[in-house]
Amino acid sequence: MLPEIKSSGTALSVVNNSQGDSVTIKIASTPDMDGRYTLLGHSRGNMCFAAKASLSVGNNHVQVFKAAKSIFATGIVKFTLLNEPLNTLNERLIYIDQHDALTIKVTPHQQNYAPQDSIALQVEVKNNKGEPVQGAFSMAVINDLPLVNQDQISINASVLFVADLKGYIETPGYYFEGDKSVELDNLLLTQGWSAYNWKQILEPESPDAFAAEHDIAITGKVTNVFGKPTKNADITLTALRPFYQAATKTDDNGQFILGNLPQIDSAIYIRARNEKGRPGTNGIDIKRVEMPTFAPNRIQMPWFINTDALKLQVADTLLSQQKLMDDLPDNLKGTMLKEVTIKAKKIVRGSHNLNGPGNADQVIDEHDIAKEKPMTLLELLKKTVKGFVIMRDPRGSLSYAVNYSSVAIIVDGFDVRRLIDRREFSINGNPDYDYYKSMFEYYTSDDIKGIEVMSNIYSGLYHTTKIDPRARRVMSIYYQHTLKLPPVREPVPL
Repeated sequence: MLPEIKSSGTALSVVNNSQGDSVTIKIASTPDMDGRYTLLGHSRGNMCFAAKASLSVGNNHVQVFKAAKSIFATGIVKFTLLNEPLNTLNERLIYIDQHDALTIKVTPHQQNYAPQDSIALQVEVKNNKGEPVQGAFSMAVINDLPLVNQDQISINASVLFVADLKGYIETPGYYFEGDKSVELDNLLLTQGWSAYNWKQILEPESPDAFAAEHDIAITGKVTNVFGKPTKNADITLTALRPFYQAATKTDDNGQFILGNLPQIDSAIYIRARNEKGRPGTNGIDIKRVEMPTFAPNRIQMPWFINTDALKLQVADTLLSQQKLMDDLPDNLKGTMLKEVTIKAKKIVRGSHNLNGPGNADQVIDEHDIAKEKPMTLLELLKKTVKGFVIMRDPRGSLSYAVNYSSVAIIVDGFDVRRLIDRREFSINGNPDYDYYKSMFEYYTSDDIKGIEVMSNIYSGLYHTTKIDPRARRVMSIYYQHTLKLPPVREPVPL
């Protein structure tokens, strides 16, 4: 749809006679648009023409220029009219053909060849003046089928024509067969039309929806066990491949940035210590990058896509064969096999289950975790483990439970309860719950590769390893990598 006609403005017209040696550029304006203007001509990314224009009553608000075609290269030429503040008012595209294509002659050393013969070729390249040309050339050997038709994009059409136009050009080869100067000019009048919303262009820039990434950085926030920001906390980062360490401090809001990081191809360990140098009560929330959503690419199909006789013939043949198979009697169609249901246990890769991989009441594997959006380990347990709750006993102590039965936490084969420093994790008088809470909020779903929950017959073997005797259920958590747990005194394996 073309824009509505306005009563005030400027006009730019270009007359490009294919037989002439110059182009005529005409600038006109309404009386209220009198003033000084600049006319520019671009060809193949180079400025080839420039002129000053002055429109007034004295010249009837019209001024005409001529530009020699010889100053432009073969291809699309863009004429632009600018006002005194150098804002673009009008644009007009034309196509100039200097008839300077190279002449290439290929001569074989003999006329007839036997199969697998070697062929020597003499290649002669000349310019439009018949002079030899020296350069780098490539060659392709094909069969004797037609190489290019008007529906395909040739190298000339792509470089000199399609590359400078926006949108889809149907049958670009058509405009280079014979004298199509009028049709080509009509295409450039429509396909090369441009509009400018100066109100939008001149408005102050709005903040980008996604900030530019100048380097590789990790940002996050450190909070204490009560969820409040921890200021002046020491943040340390360690990577193994390549080995790299970095350190920083949090601001008054608990925020931190670890910037200028190298490309790391291994697990990254980040640890926080408060002003007193104690790590146990700090939780680290890493800020995740929100990636932009891209719409699927729409491929425009040309109108001639269904006119390929060979493709239509193949499709008709397949349909005919399918119809013949459908019309066959049942005894000739073959034997229909009975439905087979394949059953298998869901297992966690690298499971330490004492009952054997998959022998548990609940198994959450990597595929289940991948279906969930990124979240903390605590949120993951609440969402994926059936019956996972926070329970309060008659004395008011909190604990994690499954179906309101106390649960022992096993991490990569270790009884986590044995690792708790009870002098450090006693904020609420309940070191077990405080430690588990800090651990569940510290790690994320990306760190976890599986969870197993055992009860009844499956938990019996674990009680022989001296787990918490009060626990009626066992929950085993497996990490993607070998991660260090929050600070411990003496890790004791089962």
